[in-house]
Amino acid sequence: SECKSQELSEIECRRETWLSLSEARDVGLVRDVGVSNFDVDQLSELRGDIEEEGYFSKAPIAANQIRYNPWISNRQEKIYQYCQQHGIAVIAYHSLAGGAFRKKANFQTLQNIAQSHNKTVQQVLLRWAVQKNVVIIPGTGNPSHMRMNLEVYDFELTESDMAAIE
Repeated sequence: SECKSQELSEIECRRETWLSLSEARDVGLVRDVGVSNFDVDQLSELRGDIEEEGYFSKAPIAANQIRYNPWISNRQEKIYQYCQQHGIAVIAYHSLAGGAFRKKANFQTLQNIAQSHNKTVQQVLLRWAVQKNVVIIPGTGNPSHMRMNLEVYDFELTESDMAAIE
């Protein structure tokens, strides 16, 4: 990679990359700049660089794309919390746990919640993420599934539903 050829550390590489992306934003090539799979330390480091004197005009971190579903690790939950506290949008991938939700201990609970809203378990899981202020990008090439994915915006989970899913 270019960072290795310049003998930059990972921290220096992230900093230089962010400076370049910020310049692209400043000249109007991109509207916002985000990251993917950054942990709390990396986000904090980057935010610190941005807020240092001379860096303040650099682009804020607009988004962090991470694995996000009800069964994420404590580490992922800490990343989610950090992003929420600092105005960084969380963009979820793997929001249906790769279909493994059918094997989870609370699958029957998910089915009951889905039935009570006349929705599918998949729609309930996507709606859960939306109500957690997470951007979802469910992938499908199937028009029927596309319609179903859009139907997560016509209902709301109750507080007890949310608690049962978590």
